[in-house]
Amino acid sequence: MATLSAPSMRANGKNWHTTKKPFRTLTSQGSSATQSNSNKQSVSYLSREKERISMAATKARVVELKAEKKAAKDEAIRKIKDKREKKVERQRWEKLQEKLHKKVVERRRRREKRRSALEGKKVNKG
Repeated sequence: MATLSAPSMRANGKNWHTTKKPFRTLTSQGSSATQSNSNKQSVSYLSREKERISMAATKARVVELKAEKKAAKDEAIRKIKDKREKKVERQRWEKLQEKLHKKVVERRRRREKRRSALEGKKVNKG
């Protein structure tokens, strides 16, 4: 029969379970080891706290970037809507110009412009 070279080796040379060490070593049960454990614990707590702070900062930055992106998108949508409204208005005036005399159309346009300006002021005051 073959001699075993290590306690974790089988007779045929294959590994078996490794030898397990005690969960708490003898040095950690002493009073000096308790202080080193508490230092380790506080260091890991401090590192976790730094990690939390950095994660909070990155999340705040992500929220800020998303808000900026949404604002830019909303601005682009608003511009497109304004452009479409102006186009519809211009087509309406062209249609009126075909039906009515040029001076009448100009007078109506000035009147509507004045009325919309007054309505804008009323909305701002109220």
